[in-house]
Formats: sequence, C-alpha cells, structure tokens
Amino acid sequence: MNDLLDALNAGPQNGTDSNSPQILLDVIEAADMCPKAKLAELPIIEAVVSHLALPTIGGDFSTELGPEVTNDDVFQTQVSGAVLTIILTVIRRLSAASSTDDISIPSNISHSLISSWPLVSHGLWLYARALRRLGIHNGPIHQLGSPAHAFTTIVSLLQTYAHIKSLRTLVQNTTTTLSLVAFLWKFEVQDRRLFLQLRELFPCGSSPSAADLVPLYFFTLPSPKLEKLLTLVDNTRGESAMVALGHLRKNIAGLRSSGGDLATLSALQVNLNNVIGLHSTFLRPLLLTGQSTIIAVEALLHLTSNSLEKHHMRPCPQYHRAHMQIPQQLCVGRRCSGSGPSVRARTCRRFVASSPLDGRP
Repeated sequence: MNDLLDALNAGPQNGTDSNSPQILLDVIEAADMCPKAKLAELPIIEAVVSHLALPTIGGDFSTELGPEVTNDDVFQTQVSGAVLTIILTVIRRLSAASSTDDISIPSNISHSLISSWPLVSHGLWLYARALRRLGIHNGPIHQLGSPAHAFTTIVSLLQTYAHIKSLRTLVQNTTTTLSLVAFLWKFEVQDRRLFLQLRELFPCGSSPSAADLVPLYFFTLPSPKLEKLLTLVDNTRGESAMVALGHLRKNIAGLRSSGGDLATLSALQVNLNNVIGLHSTFLRPLLLTGQSTIIAVEALLHLTSNSLEKHHMRPCPQYHRAHMQIPQQLCVGRRCSGSGPSVRARTCRRFVASSPLDGRP
C-alpha cells in the first residue's frame, strides 16, 4: 500500500496523471484486502482525493453531465469513479455502527472529508456522466466506469455520508449535490436499462436506490428550503410527483413478480413514505391528479397481504404511522369517478375507519 501511495503522491495531481487510473485500481484492491489494523486511512484519502479534477470556478456542475466527448472526459470519469470507490471502501472498513443510525469515524478522517468536499462533490457529478453510457457500454456491468457501477457507487457514498452528521449537513448545504440526488432519483425510474443492469448486478435484490436518499436529504430540510429545492429540480411542472409515483408503481410490480421478498417490501415502504412526504408540499394536487390515493392503497394492500413472519419481520411503528397518515393525507373525501364508488374507493374509506396493521378487523 505504501508504494502505491508514494506513486500517487509523486505524480501530477488534479486529474492530470495518465498513470493514476491503474494505480487507483490497485489501491481499491489493496484497501479492500488490507487488515484493518494496518489500514492507513488518512494518507489514503489525502492521496487519492488530490487526483480529482478541480471544479470550474463559478461553474454549474450539472452542465458537465452531458455525454463524454473526448478521451479526457472518459479519463476524468474513470478517475472520479476510482477515487469515490476508495473513499467508500475506507469509510466502510473504518466505521463502527453505533446504537443509532449514525456512523462513527475518527475526527481526523471526517475533517479530511470535509476539507476535500469541493473536489468530491465535483467528482460525484463527473462520475454520474457514466450513466450516459447506457446502451453503448460493452464491458462487464460491475466494471469501474459502467453505468451500474457509477449509480451504485454514488448512491452508496451519499447514503454513507448521510449517516455521518457533519457530512450530511455538508451535502444538504450544497445545492448542486442535492440536484444530483434528484437527478439520480428520476433517472432510476425513467430509464429501464439501468433497472435491468441493477437487477443483473444484484440478482437477490437489495440494490441501492436513490429513493433512499430522498428522506435522508430532502425531508430533513426546513419546509421552505424543501419547496424551493423541488421547484429548482423539476424540469417540468410536477415532475417530482410523477417520479415518486413511478417508484411506487415499480415496487408494486416487483411485489407481484417476487411474491413479496424482504428487499421489495422495504423499498415499497420507503417509496410509500416518500409519496406521503411530498403530500405535505405544493405537489399534493399533482399527486392526487396522478391517482396517488389508489396507488398508495394498492401498496398498503400488498404490504398487509404479505406475511411478515416468513421474512422474520415484526410489524414496526413506521408501517403503522404510514397507514395512519394515508387516511389523513391521501384518502379522506376522495372518491373515484362514476355513479357509485368502486372497490378501490370503498377500500379507501375502510382505511379511514380501521387499521389492519394494528391488529383490528
């Protein structure tokens, strides 16, 4: 490992060393195999981050999400992906889960990650360019630089940052990174090719999803800031509402085909809560227009019709809270069109009066 770090430190930096991609690949393998006691975390992070490209002063990172045109574009994408992978590997090797959802890492490591954030946040956007290779990438889907690897790495790193308080705050104060979260959330549900690659890469389910980032970064924002962000990231009016419902529809379809595996049930709960969260924003009328009531009730019916015992799960407060909010926010006073209420409309009203998740009839 020391020889690799010496080679990184000796070469040109800020994305100009033509030898860095191969060295960084070797560092990934070495960091993964190195005994934890001998893992030089701080020197590794400092050495690899220095090879990320410098952001353009005053530039908008999102404009760099276009297709890779030059060899230099491809080079920067590869370097960014390797550095982000190394940072993720080091944090995961280093972190110790606490009794809460937060991750504990030494203060010198968190300080290094904070100081390097401008480079890392720029690297996230640069690596996201690999998503534009869908349909033209011919290499293995698990390979560095593939669309599936880029999506998985970026989402996983942002999930990890969300559980380190100082880094979560840093992300939430960076509008360009929140915009990237929104882009990934939309892209995941709008491009079926990515879905197929992720399913191949994670055949047993549990693939990373940008939907998991929404409650971590969006719904923890103050309401005015959330409303402003949703306005900023919507390319068309109500796009976020349709994306949220699209994720939920995808989960329902997955339940039909999987028979209710634990990963799909967990994803459905996340996306159901995301729809509920968006109902507290200006997107509520658009969600109702998109039949969020019917979709949410269908999701709840699938949740309650699958046995939790077979997954060694216990009914948890989140399910009950989600159920109790559905009548208040989605169902009250809403009927389907026609001369009489349909089965689904009657189901909506029954949800107001009873709670199957709470053991009542």
